[in-house]
Amino acid sequence: MKIITYNIRGLGRGLKWALIRKLVKKERADMLCLQETKREVIDKKVCQALWGDSDASWELQPACNSAGGLLCIWNEETFKLENKLIGNGSIYLEGIWLTDGGKVMIVNIYLSCICQRMQDEGIIKEFNEWIADLEFEDVPCVG
Repeated sequence: MKIITYNIRGLGRGLKWALIRKLVKKERADMLCLQETKREVIDKKVCQALWGDSDASWELQPACNSAGGLLCIWNEETFKLENKLIGNGSIYLEGIWLTDGGKVMIVNIYLSCICQRMQDEGIIKEFNEWIADLEFEDVPCVG
């Protein structure tokens, strides 16, 4: 299971797309999670250009006024989506990792520094407790 997560700081065009596609290919990634796309709409053409293949599915949490925005793209041959929850600043994906049949839950989160300061501390504490209760396994980072 290879997952690339990257704060892109604006999806832009051309050069960034090519760099992402090259990274996905080089690392043979199964999933790509981008934060801060700064785009309200992302279509199939954009996802295929980023992923470098048409055998991909994706979920989007749109940016708001060119701020934030999340995108998850994955290989349909390695991950089968069973459930999803798109929230304010998060994409939750639940499914089967087809290479070993294991059930996985993946959360892509982005919350800007300004929003973090504005958030009620109780909400942050509640979220941290929710994460702890789920006993998520922290996947080691490589690279």
